[in-house]
Amino acid sequence: MKYGLYLFPLLLSVLCCASCQTHRAGRQVPPGTIVKIITHADENIQFTRRVRNRETARFLKLINQYRKKKKLGRLSLDPKLQKAAQWMSEEMGTKNYLGHKDSRGRDPFQRSKDFGYAYNTYKAENVAAGHKTAAEAFQAWKISPRHRKNMLGKHFNTIGIGFAYSKKSKYGWYWTTTFGGEKSK
Repeated sequence: MKYGLYLFPLLLSVLCCASCQTHRAGRQVPPGTIVKIITHADENIQFTRRVRNRETARFLKLINQYRKKKKLGRLSLDPKLQKAAQWMSEEMGTKNYLGHKDSRGRDPFQRSKDFGYAYNTYKAENVAAGHKTAAEAFQAWKISPRHRKNMLGKHFNTIGIGFAYSKKSKYGWYWTTTFGGEKSK
């Protein structure tokens, strides 16, 4: 499987009811036995909280190490920016596009406001597609002057990090980082 290592922890679990005919390790399971079946979602993978937190933490660690080398302050996760970034990644995957304007016509600033981040402060957004891991997305943004500028913005102290996968989309993986200059209250 192309994404084998990454998909395994992300796969959906389904419980089989008593009327199902199921095989486990080559043996038929007796009727009435509850069996955990691993399956792949047709459209999008719904990440578990543990997986989402792990990749978010990986990206946050990478960007904060990079900022530290450049003598800049650390970024902290902001729950409102986090929701806006996650929504955008899922939106791009589901609707099969890459861009800053969403299907509702909102730019990153209006979208952040709609998710409750309505502060009059510095804001920015990076989006990417086709990168399976936090490290890949980080490297892609690091070598792009405009994206790097956002990651190293001296006025930013908070971030939202979102990622999603859509099997039926052109790029599969979608990433969004949303930056802000003030922590939500």
